[in-house]
Amino acid sequence: MSNRRAILCGGVSDENLSFGETRPLSLNLWGSTKNVDLRIEDIRRYMLKDIPPVFVDLIEIATYVYCADQAITRGRDTADKLGEKWRRELFFRIPVRKPKVWNSRKLNGLLSSTLSFLSEDEYHFEFTELTESPPLATISRWCAGRH
Repeated sequence: MSNRRAILCGGVSDENLSFGETRPLSLNLWGSTKNVDLRIEDIRRYMLKDIPPVFVDLIEIATYVYCADQAITRGRDTADKLGEKWRRELFFRIPVRKPKVWNSRKLNGLLSSTLSFLSEDEYHFEFTELTESPPLATISRWCAGRH
């Protein structure tokens, strides 16, 4: 596949990047290199309880996937090349609160196969331990006061 890209999310390292990417896309929800805007309070205000960590992970994963989809083209001159670069192969490295859950063979496989089926792209995910983000308690407290 000729349209391969690596997407490094949340400030993760490109160390041992097995995807062979020389220019990975960097997406960040927080910090000095923030380039993705997610307002979790828009979801939190309609919930009766705090958002569970694995659900916050899911929302952030979906945000990164959507932003990468918008940022990575499917090729410019696809008409004369019969859509040669229409399908993309995307490798995500994403920090999450529950990496054991997301790296489980079953869940990782379901996530990859569902997105691949829906988009005609090929998805690969590697999840690492999230070390730098606002604590969930801070997010929840901040969101709770924003009704």
